[in-house]
Parts: sequence; C-alpha cells; structure tokens
Amino acid sequence: MSEVDQHQLQQPEKAQVPGIVPYIAAGAMFMENLDSTVIVTALPAIALDFGVSATSASLGVTGYLLAVAVFIPLSAWLADRFGTRTVLCLALFMFTTASILCGASTNLWAFVSMRALQGASAALMTPVARLVVVRNTSKATLMHAIAIMTWPALIAPVLGPPLGGFITTYASWHWIFFINLPIGIIGIWMVMRFVPQQILADRRPFDFVGFLLTASALAGVIGGLDWLSSANHNWFYGAALLTFGLTLGVLATRHGFKKANPIVSLEALKTHTFYTTTISGGLFSRIAISATPFLLPLLFQVAFGYSAFASGMVLLAYFAGNIGMKLLTSRIIRRWGFKRILIWNGIALACSAIFCGLMTPSSPLPVVLAMLVVGGMCRSLQMTALNSLAFADVPASQSSGANTLSSLVQQIAITLGVAVGAFFLNVSQAVRSGSAIELQDFQVAFVAVGILGLMAVFANTGLSPLAGRVVSGHEPRL
Repeated sequence: MSEVDQHQLQQPEKAQVPGIVPYIAAGAMFMENLDSTVIVTALPAIALDFGVSATSASLGVTGYLLAVAVFIPLSAWLADRFGTRTVLCLALFMFTTASILCGASTNLWAFVSMRALQGASAALMTPVARLVVVRNTSKATLMHAIAIMTWPALIAPVLGPPLGGFITTYASWHWIFFINLPIGIIGIWMVMRFVPQQILADRRPFDFVGFLLTASALAGVIGGLDWLSSANHNWFYGAALLTFGLTLGVLATRHGFKKANPIVSLEALKTHTFYTTTISGGLFSRIAISATPFLLPLLFQVAFGYSAFASGMVLLAYFAGNIGMKLLTSRIIRRWGFKRILIWNGIALACSAIFCGLMTPSSPLPVVLAMLVVGGMCRSLQMTALNSLAFADVPASQSSGANTLSSLVQQIAITLGVAVGAFFLNVSQAVRSGSAIELQDFQVAFVAVGILGLMAVFANTGLSPLAGRVVSGHEPRL
C-alpha cells in the first residue's frame, strides 16, 4: 500500500504515475513567481497610462503580495475538501482571467483589484501544485522532483525585471499580462489530463478563527515589511503594522497548537529537519537568497550606471549559474549529504553576497560575470537542498500542513529579503546623510545579507549527518 493510500486519499490510478506532474507544478510556480517580479520595471509606464505616480502604481505589487499571503492558509483545506485537481484548475482559471483583466484595466483601482485576484489565485495554485507532487512522489525520487519545482523560484526573480522591461519597451505593459492566456489554457488542459483528483476521506471542519488570525497576521507582517522597505514611507507606521502582525502571529501559533484541526497544522515542526530547513536556518537562508536578486539590478543601474536592459543582460550570468547547477545538484547532494551541503555551500553563498558588495564600476566584466555565475550556482544548490530536506522526514499524514506552513514561511522570506535589502540601503544612506543611494550603501547591504547567510549556516550545524538520507541516498563515510 502506498503512502497516499495510507493517508486515506481517494484518487484514480493515474496518481501512481506522476512523472509529468513536477513539470506541471513547476509551470504553475513559474507563472506565479514571474508575475510577482515582471511588473517591477513596467510600473513607470503603468503609472503614466493611469495618470498616477509610480509610488501609487506600486500598489499593484503590494496588493498581489498581500493577497498571496492572506489566502495561502486556505490552500490545503480547499484541496483536501474539494480535490487537488479541482482546486488547481480553478486557481489557474482565476489567475488567467485576472491576468487578462489586469491588461485590460483602464484605471488604477481596477488594476489593483485584479492584481489582488491574481495573488489570491496564486496562493492556491502554487501550494496545491507542490502538495500533489509531495503526496505522489516516493522518498527516493523526491529530491529530483523538488529540484524540478525549485527552478521557477530561482529563475523568475532574475528573468522577471528584464523581461518586463523588454516587453514594455518593444510592445506595451499590457502584454505582460496577456501572455498568460495561452500559458493558462495549456496549464488547465495539462492539469485536467495528468493531475490526480485527491480528496481526503476524513474531511476536517473549517477553522474560521485560525484563518482570521493567520490571514490578519500575514497581512500585517507582509504589509509592514513592504512599508519599511520603501524610503518614501514613515517607518513608524511600518513598524506598528509589523508589530501588529507579529502579535497576531503569536496568537495564531498558540491557536494552532491548541486546536484539534487548525487551518495551518504545526505538527510538522516536531520533525527536526523540517523545523531547521523551514523556520531556523532555512528562513535566514531564504532571506539572503531573496535579497540578492533584489539588490543586484539596483546595483548595476544605480551604482554602475547601466540601463535596465543592460543590467538584465548582465544578470543572465546569474541565471546561467542557477540553471547550470541543476545538472549537478542531485549528484552533489547524494555524494556529500544534506548537512555538509547546507553548511559549506551556505558559507560559499554568504561569501558570494559579500563579494558582490566589493564589485565596483571599474571591476572587469569577466570578473563580474564569474562572480554572478558562482553566486547563482550556490543559490540554486542551497534552495534545492533546503526544499528537498524539508519534506524528507515528514510523515505522509502531515504533508498538507507541512506544505502550507512551508509556503507561508517562503512567502514571508521573499518579502523579508526585499525588505532587508531596502532597509540596509536606506539606513546606510541615512547614517552618512546622503541625498541618494550610492555604491557604499550597496556594500553595507550586501555585507548584511552575507551575515544573514552565515547565521543560517550556524543553525544548520545542528543537523544530523544522516539527515534526509532516505531522500538523498547519501551514505556517510566512517
């Protein structure tokens, strides 16, 4: 009997052959990750069309991120109640429809509303897609499946801004959203054809109080971090909103441990590998991983004087490092094991961030490109190792809760990465009383990101050398 059957899932036979499902999940994740970043370089053009400031147009980014955070807790409950295929198809349909309506918007508030609908759809689409893979993949092949699903999170933040700039320059910003139509149609067809319909036989009741606490906490945390990351906002309000969110987060956590069937199960936190790769070391690593793609385009454009397109072209080296490492990741982890990789590659990742801060406009281009390739390789290996180890020891009965909790933490880490990068840029500028952000501010920010990466390494030293062996196949040498 398979793990899925033990988990009391009602599913068709095709769930036993899920080879293409990780690629479908990766496609859904790519749509979600790309749409959260591709809009950034198009904001000035959007603002001009709507007759508003670029700051006002950035509500399209904030609304998207808030909606993703607020609705992620619903994903597992809906999938368990109505079926994974049904929820995934609905999410893809809503996301595609919202994309078309974003492109057709004629004013700011219609645009922001549709971006929020996009975010709500993405909050269901990405976690449910990954849940299908985690449920239907054996431990022996889980690392390969996770590696496939990791590449969208690595590529989209790098590819999004230059792609958005290219489309806006040579077509119009509307096409950033219209291109999702054929992708969405193909995605819906593939989900209907290949993704199993899985419904829990034992349906748990909806935890309204837990959802309200969790959603409000996430909205406060994400909104507060977004506010703090902007130099144009009063930091007091951002800090107040963040404090409000963290307070509700404590209440939501207490509720989650006491409630019999919480909206977000916290049982998986008792598994040491899940806790380490999600909450402690994993959170610090993901913050560092998310901050670097935010800082690099700004470094090249603000401090080096590159155009948006030239900056995007240079960043293709970072993209190449991400992709190139994918060919070697499984063999490296199998040879050295998760603990060694997370420690030594974590040190290399932190050093690569610090070295980025040492680059100057006079640095030879080959040196810059080589540094970006190495940084991209370290980032790719660390992400795959974290995501694979997170679910390695989690019991099948806890897969829904673990997947939802992991999605929540990753969403917070992405926002934290941007907020941390922006925070240190702004603090450095304020300390030296500068009128604008300069090269030395980026140096401070990259060093801070590197220190966060080293903090993750320290947290990962508590892992066992045998951690995740059932997934990696690694046999430690005595």
